[in-house]
Amino acid sequence: MTEDTTFYRVYSSESNRIGPYMTRTPQNGVMQSQLDLALNPDWGNNATNVELVTVPKGTTIYEGVAAPQTINGGAGNLLGGGNQIFINRKDLDASWFHH
Repeated sequence: MTEDTTFYRVYSSESNRIGPYMTRTPQNGVMQSQLDLALNPDWGNNATNVELVTVPKGTTIYEGVAAPQTINGGAGNLLGGGNQIFINRKDLDASWFHH
């Protein structure tokens, strides 16, 4: 990245507040986050909180779209397709995450 960039991270528990997945897209509610980011409920992320993450220029990010996920033992699907950013855990800094 050539400049500092703010991303959004959705999470449901304080223990998962800091993590490698985030998005460029402002989050407008639990349902939008779960559908666009294909957050399988089995993973335990109910997307009840949104954290701003300011990532400094020069950080390596991997960007793409969230892949679809099968849920409820194959009875349903989350389409995904929303913007998704990934940063290797070894490169994350807790100071980037703002309540």
